[in-house]
Amino acid sequence: MNDAGRSASGPAVFDRRFEWPTLLAWALGVAVGGTLLLAAVTSTAAFDPFNPSWNGTADLRNHLESDPDVESELVRDTTSYETADPDETVAIVIAPDEPYTGADAKRVRSFVDEGGTLVVFENVGDEGNALLESVDADARVDGRLLRDEQHYYRGPKMPIATGVANHSITADVEQLTLNHGTAVNPGSNETTELVTTSSIASLEGDGGDTGNGTHIGTHPVATAESVGDGRVIVVGDPSITINAMRERPDNSAFIRGLYEDEERVLLDISHVADPPVLATTIETVRATPLAQTLAGTIGIALIAALAGHRITPLWRRFTRRQPHRSRCRELEETLTDAGRFSRAQSGDSQQENRRRRLDRIQRVRGGDTDIHPRRDTPEWNRRDERTDDD
Repeated sequence: MNDAGRSASGPAVFDRRFEWPTLLAWALGVAVGGTLLLAAVTSTAAFDPFNPSWNGTADLRNHLESDPDVESELVRDTTSYETADPDETVAIVIAPDEPYTGADAKRVRSFVDEGGTLVVFENVGDEGNALLESVDADARVDGRLLRDEQHYYRGPKMPIATGVANHSITADVEQLTLNHGTAVNPGSNETTELVTTSSIASLEGDGGDTGNGTHIGTHPVATAESVGDGRVIVVGDPSITINAMRERPDNSAFIRGLYEDEERVLLDISHVADPPVLATTIETVRATPLAQTLAGTIGIALIAALAGHRITPLWRRFTRRQPHRSRCRELEETLTDAGRFSRAQSGDSQQENRRRRLDRIQRVRGGDTDIHPRRDTPEWNRRDERTDDD
């Protein structure tokens, strides 16, 4: 039987076809892996700098990192306050989840006393006020939500604060758009009111001039005061930093004014919910030259190791051969046919016959020479001798 006859009438030794269960398993694995990777580099926590959703601050982090005029750093440990130059640095704390105590509070206090600027965004949590107390600031956040029945963005609980002081921080600001913010109690006549609400704003639960005595009227929402050689700024709405509110008028300009005259920004996440492990690891590598060198060395070594091994083409993983027993029958037929072919070459030597037979087998197999379970066994060798002598 010639080659044309076999290719037309008989099946090939390899019947490659897609194995859909395997393909689906791979697709599921890719989907699960992608989900795990996304979870490792992002967060869903409010105010988290790795949260790209509406209530995260990923946009703020990206803006700080891309600003060519300032150097930014994510602070996961308050020891960063000790290495920063206070006179050229502003530290931003957004709605901390845990109180600053012990050595952490002392480091922040020393940073402010030596000339650093501390900005605290807080509305209803006690941790923000505890931090203000630990650095000996006078201002405190009230904790009750502000309302304004006439000047608001999408509702009275999103008031627009239109009272803006003449100050370097608010040079490009005409208003702040709040979202469930609170008032800031200055605590001292030495405290500057940077931004205030309209004259008809109120705090929920006031009861007008009754109740706890807080009247309907103008309320500060951002203040600044001197502490030691430094400065403390208090903002009664951390929501102006989130992705959904940062670009509302004129929140972005106000945030920019907080660090415009500084060279470095510390975005302090040391006392918030744990950020994504992989994302923080990447940030650590980016900020540490030694870690970058080590990671590069490991990567080069891994590439070199992989380059020295044969990598199975991906398409092989999605295909399969015929059942093993069927392949054996096909191989036996091929051997028999190859024996006939070798006998037809009567003028060739035995070695040349073997070479021709092996070449034919490899062509039929597709180049794979390690398929038969009995190859290189005595039985196989006797088969070779019997075929050659026929």
